[in-house]
This record gives sequence, C-alpha cells and structure tokens, in this order.
Amino acid sequence: MTFKLSHHHLMIDANINRFKEGARVLEDLARFVLNDYDLFLRIKNLKHRIHYIVMERPLSEDDIGGPDFKETPRSASLLDIANANALRMQEAARVLEETYDKELYKTLRFASYDLHAEVINKLSLFLKKDKLAGTYAICNPKLQPIKKIASVIEQNHISVCEVRMAQSTKREIINAVVELQAHLPQTLLIVNEHLDVALACADGVHLGQEDFPLEIARKITPSNFIIGLSCHTLSQAQSAEKNGANYISVDCDIVAIDALKNVVKSANVPVCAMGDINASNIDEVKSTQVAMIAMSQVVWEKV
Repeated sequence: MTFKLSHHHLMIDANINRFKEGARVLEDLARFVLNDYDLFLRIKNLKHRIHYIVMERPLSEDDIGGPDFKETPRSASLLDIANANALRMQEAARVLEETYDKELYKTLRFASYDLHAEVINKLSLFLKKDKLAGTYAICNPKLQPIKKIASVIEQNHISVCEVRMAQSTKREIINAVVELQAHLPQTLLIVNEHLDVALACADGVHLGQEDFPLEIARKITPSNFIIGLSCHTLSQAQSAEKNGANYISVDCDIVAIDALKNVVKSANVPVCAMGDINASNIDEVKSTQVAMIAMSQVVWEKV
C-alpha cells in the first residue's frame, strides 16, 4: 500500500529537499572552487542535521511546481549561484520553522546566515585573486579618457587596472573609479595609495612602503579586499606576504632581475613587475615568471 502524504507533509518535504539542494551546491563550491575542506565539512554537517521525510512517490503532475515546471534559463556567475542557493536554504528553513520543528529549523536558519556570509566572502576573494594575472594596467583618467581606458581593457582582455591619479583630489579619484566601474564591471579596480578612497569605491588598494601600514590596513579592511604592496627587497616581500598582502609589486628600475627572480621564487602570492618595462627588457622580465607586468603608457598608445 502506498502511503499518501498530506498537503502539510508535502510542503515540509519540498522545503527539506530545497534546503538540501541549496546546501549541496554550496558544498560543491567549497570543495571544488574554494578547496576549503573545513567550510565543506561545516556545510555538509549542517545539511545532515535536517530531518528528512521520505516520499514514496514523485510530486503530482498537478503540482504547478512539479515535473513539468521549467525555470527560465539564465547565465549566472559563481557569486549569483552561491547567493541564490544560500537564500534557498534560508527560505526553506523559515518555512520549516513555521510548519514543523521551530527550534531545530530556527537554529539551522541562523547557521545558514553565517555560512552564507562566509561563502560569499571567500568566493569573492577567490574570484578577485584569480584576476591578478597578465597585464596590470595603470591608468590616469585625467590623461586618458575613461571610454578609451575601458575600450583598451576590453579589447586586450585585461583583468586588473590600477587608478593612479597624482595631484588629484580624493573626490576626483572616487568619481573616476565609479565611472570606470560602470564601464568595466568585471575588471578588478585598484586605487593607488589612498586606502580610504579604495574602501569607498574600489576592489583594492596598492600601497607603498611609506603609505598606510599594511598590517593595520589588513585588520581594518574586509577579508575580500585586495591589498598590494610595493617591495624593494626579498625581506620586504616576505614580510608583506606574512602581513596579509594579496600581491607584491617590484620596481624593476630599483631591483635587479636576479633579485626579482628570488622574490618570485619565494612568494606564495602573485608578483607584479613594475617600472620602465618596454620592448628591450620585457622578455627578460617575463623570464622571471612574474604573474603580472605593469603597463602605464604603452598599453594606452596601442589605440
């Protein structure tokens, strides 16, 4: 004899499945994208705490959200996927809290809030760090029109751009970064020197040895905020990495190629070569295996 579930139990079962489906997607992001075993286990354990009601038959074809229901297909980023599935867990837990086991699902709902924030922060940082490669464009919107900057970056598939506007007010820099973001939503935008400006409108900041102290900057910025630091010696580079720099820049006008090689070899974060890099020395710079090469003039002269 087939047991027929009541409408009440069908609703509970649907939301339990919804919770588990959302958790499974977050599990896969933690496991395969972030390679974060601790986060993976915590999501897995949360999923296994849920009460499960076994359905002995599929949802009725009369159910408007049943087998024939088709969601409108759309492309989504990893952040969209993580956000949607975390919200799915929270919504399901809320329904279960109201209809089934209030204390259990209230606990699970609040736990899912914490996991949601952690997954989004870690995934955001992962995606930003993934862009720290190739040409590191340095622009000055006072010298190059923003539309030209955006065009060059898109045509050359550049993933990271530093806004460096000497002698400009902070308001001018903010306005330029905001306008660049409108044209380049997928580009990592870094602000030179000004930590407060970067926090207000950019993805990260590039600091010099005499700028805002790295170790303090790391403490007061979000975990997914990118910080780069200029280094002139191997010991400075090692200290930068220890204190939380996401990338290190080395000025080839100051540091010899052999010293740059040593920094690259010892670093566990991307290294960016800066300075007067041109056709006469770019092959030598590339031979060091740096992750990025900064371009501040040549790249804009191409168009």
